[in-house]
Amino acid sequence: ITYDNQNRYFTKTVWAKLIDRSCVLERLFDDGRIFEDNPVVPQWLHSAAYVAYSDSPLYFYFHNNEGIVRKKYTIEQLDNVWAKRKRFEFFRDNNYPRMAQHALNEFVYATAVAYSRTIKELNDKNTARKVKLEFLQVYARNFRSARLDRKERFAVFECFHPSMANMYYLSKVIRNKVNNLLKLLVRRKYK
Repeated sequence: ITYDNQNRYFTKTVWAKLIDRSCVLERLFDDGRIFEDNPVVPQWLHSAAYVAYSDSPLYFYFHNNEGIVRKKYTIEQLDNVWAKRKRFEFFRDNNYPRMAQHALNEFVYATAVAYSRTIKELNDKNTARKVKLEFLQVYARNFRSARLDRKERFAVFECFHPSMANMYYLSKVIRNKVNNLLKLLVRRKYK
């Protein structure tokens, strides 16, 4: 449990936690991956005999601008999609429906962003297609449980179909301009 602007939330990262060695030895990190702690931490908590929580601020995390989350986008960062998928599958398979829902939403959003960034920043359409295929496979099997809000649905749509999203935005701008022009004409006519 960590804090963000005084709100409690469960983190999937290894920092800010003390984990019993026996839990760690049951499930080690996957070699050669980044974001490797994301799917493993829930498994550690699941296998723990008990979890203690303190709301005392005992830990300060320094955001490293050169760390994996903030550095320039690379092909290795697609491991984030892998990690989100593994977390979702763990929660689903171990009957944690609320956590599975949250993890599925994170997977959907992370996949859409990865697809978009792979095309825009890496200019790698083959890898982007693989990301999109993975998204479709997971989402198709689990779409009934995915409850994305309107903003998340549009973000996914915008990432996978940027030209259609641009047309939507353009049509919205044109519609607003036409409505404003009509209002102006009506006001002038009735003055």
